[in-house]
Amino acid sequence: MPNHLGDSKSPHLLQHAETPIDWYPWGPEAFTRAKQTGKPIYLSIGYSTCHWSSVMRQESFSSREVSTVLNAQFINIKVDREERPDVDRLFMSFIQATIGHGGWPMNIFLTPDLKPIFGATYVPLNAPPPQPGFLALVQDFAKRWASPAEQRSLKQQADDLASKLKQSLVHAPVDPKEIEGFFTTSMADRIILKCLDDFEATFDGRFGGFEHKPKFPTPVVFTFLAHAHCRLLERVRLSARSLTVAQGDEDEVDPEILQSTKNVLELPMGDPKKEVTEQDMEDAQQLRMDAQQLLSDGKLDDALATITKAIITNPTSGMLYAIRADMCLRQGHIMTCIRDCNEAIGMKATSARVYRVRGKAKMKLCKWEEAVLDLAQANQIDYDDDIYCTIKDLQANKVPQAIARRKQKEQQSQIGITEAKATHCLHMLMYTLHCISQGGICDHLGGGFSRYSVDEFWHVPHFEKMLYDQAQLAYAFSLAYQVDKRKPFENCIRETLGYVQREMTHPDGGFFSAQDADSIDPATGRIAEGAFYTWTFEEVKQMVSGVHPKVLDLFMPSFGIKPGGNVPPDAQQHSDMQKKNVLFLERTTEGISADTGVPIETITEIAYKCKALMFEQREKRPKPALDDKVITCWNGLMISAFAKAGQALQDDSYIVMARKALTFVRQKLYSEQKQELCRSWRNGLAPVDAYHSDYAYFIQGLLDTYTSVGNVAMLRWAENLQTKAEELFADPTGAYYDSRPDPHLLVRNKEDHDGAEPSANSIAICNLWRMGHMLQKPKYLQRGKMALIAMKKQMMSTPRSCSQLITALDIYSQAGLEIVVVGDPASPETKALLAPLHAILLMRKVITFYSPTEPIFKEAPYLQGLTAQDGSPTVYVFEDWERKGSAKTAAELEAILVSLHVA
Repeated sequence: MPNHLGDSKSPHLLQHAETPIDWYPWGPEAFTRAKQTGKPIYLSIGYSTCHWSSVMRQESFSSREVSTVLNAQFINIKVDREERPDVDRLFMSFIQATIGHGGWPMNIFLTPDLKPIFGATYVPLNAPPPQPGFLALVQDFAKRWASPAEQRSLKQQADDLASKLKQSLVHAPVDPKEIEGFFTTSMADRIILKCLDDFEATFDGRFGGFEHKPKFPTPVVFTFLAHAHCRLLERVRLSARSLTVAQGDEDEVDPEILQSTKNVLELPMGDPKKEVTEQDMEDAQQLRMDAQQLLSDGKLDDALATITKAIITNPTSGMLYAIRADMCLRQGHIMTCIRDCNEAIGMKATSARVYRVRGKAKMKLCKWEEAVLDLAQANQIDYDDDIYCTIKDLQANKVPQAIARRKQKEQQSQIGITEAKATHCLHMLMYTLHCISQGGICDHLGGGFSRYSVDEFWHVPHFEKMLYDQAQLAYAFSLAYQVDKRKPFENCIRETLGYVQREMTHPDGGFFSAQDADSIDPATGRIAEGAFYTWTFEEVKQMVSGVHPKVLDLFMPSFGIKPGGNVPPDAQQHSDMQKKNVLFLERTTEGISADTGVPIETITEIAYKCKALMFEQREKRPKPALDDKVITCWNGLMISAFAKAGQALQDDSYIVMARKALTFVRQKLYSEQKQELCRSWRNGLAPVDAYHSDYAYFIQGLLDTYTSVGNVAMLRWAENLQTKAEELFADPTGAYYDSRPDPHLLVRNKEDHDGAEPSANSIAICNLWRMGHMLQKPKYLQRGKMALIAMKKQMMSTPRSCSQLITALDIYSQAGLEIVVVGDPASPETKALLAPLHAILLMRKVITFYSPTEPIFKEAPYLQGLTAQDGSPTVYVFEDWERKGSAKTAAELEAILVSLHVA
């Protein structure tokens, strides 16, 4: 019996078009039928490349017993979550609220008026007791619905659940008065550090990532960590270098310190005539250790008393005076500190520590020249970069408020803004990316990443490949590469983008959605997960044995290939994975070279040849199915990835890919008449309107590509699309709805948390910030702030669930760094000028290519009058539209950035 899915454009719905179940697509026909018959609705939500969706199709939806019950007792609706993300998010929220977790496929039972009663994720056809299988589940529900009393009870349950669901998803209106107090550096500090603390608490120091198993890459977290690292490092630099000093006088001295110079702490000095015995020296040494322990415990007064006893016990030790001087400095006893330093130096205890302490004490008294001499002497004995920067500030004879700088640094340290925090933030990012790139979740033959790992080691993946994962991971690796030019990260970027170009790109430039986890296993003829990607030891041995006499000792250990397979029993998702190997980098080339004596270059060449042979052989296998629909929002993410990689790697071929995809969307997914985007395309447009995520991600892709090529048409289109998004999705009281008004959905949701992709609101808010600073339009910044305030509760309560929103909050709490380019964007001179800027990570910058003849720039006062100096490409640097300098060479530009503490 044919169902109602045959005319669909969705591969997922078409997969079910020939099953015996009388499926309807989500829409008025099904809803009307349910109300007319009074039957409950069975709703199934999945997607074409989902392994467990395929299992349910083969197990349950092909079963005559199941279809008999469903067709007779239910109105059955099939939804492709990728076409209808609004339906998916609504019922995912219901599933998560009622059973505590989510996933696909989703199975939901609804009343005829679309209120959910009960839901579950994957359910096997038959299950061992006490859990019901799917057949038993639908039979039991049909039986309960047939009873009038039970039906009333189920409807009441649905009413109660619908009410709670609405309450949980509705955001309170925004009070504009909240804006001023929320967008402060201190507020952003607290929320960012709370989020970082949450990630640090769950960070897996052995294998990377922030979960146990299964492990998902969660690229949005990597973007947050990259941003947080840059932000913390900039704050530390600013604290260390920004405030500089000239000659001081008493008026500059902190009043508390000034008072301390008049009320000197009377600490006893040792008797220099005392004859010190060996026992005295031992006792003094023990007292010193006790004092330092008390200091570590935060007992400063006790520590000071104990070190004073040590001095009295052994008054000939200049080191003891130096230690007490340091303690006095910490407690603000400046004159006593200087006196003890002088005593230590007189006893030839001329360590770097004593000069550093005395120099800092002189700074507190604003005795700048004396401070420079002491700090320089300290650095000559033992170099310290922070002290060097302080000396340079003092020698520059600028006017710091040294006391304010010291207090600022102390306050930052107290709340956690330290260089150590920034370094650990970077470590979590880099180490996790390293582990992912080494694991089996990374396709070491063909490039790209699988959806997730079923174990904690990133070893055995769930093999489906989603476009949004390729996009976000390539983007994250590009950010990491801008921070640290690691060759393996560059390889990972190129291999991932190479996979997308080879397997997931339409000839006209758009990007396909996904590649399945399942394919036909040539050895058995059955469809099995991972069949395309896994190998037996003998298969590999037969292929590579001719590459090198020691290939089994060199290549096999590198990628963990074992005779009995390398998939642990608890990670074997089906019996066909027994004795199979998933390639992962188990041993380093350096380690194998050390064990075998074979040069690293030889091992690398052998691995390259073996991988090429395996890839060639793998291409002959039946390939996993391709979901070849083109989704606007995911194309936006992929366009951003190509643009970012082009900048980071200085490779224009990736920019060409981004531009080609933009053209595809313009031609096939955009209505010039309505000036609206469409959701998806597959041999023609699908009858689904675009969602807010489509606009937000695609505008981001436009802005990222514009940053590379300077084509003003991209900026105009981005602004026009933002105007359309305001018309279609904006809530005037704050933030954006996911979709257009729909009477068939319980609530019009606003996405406030990240999932497999960042929340559309967070990306839209960042887009508004970028366009606001590019075009000097405060209305965009105000709109973004209103949207952020609407998400305040989520950020304050569970920051790790919305890390992209927190990144947005931070950029709104700082000055924008506007980089304006005047000159031909395509000229080699302009590209050379901007190359160093693209090569480093600056999270709060925007780049505008200015032309005085373009109408879009007429309303931006800060741009007016800018010219190419001496006819050469010129870069102007602004901070919140205040001009900071101009540059015609890369070196001049770098000097300006250093002066602003961002490089």
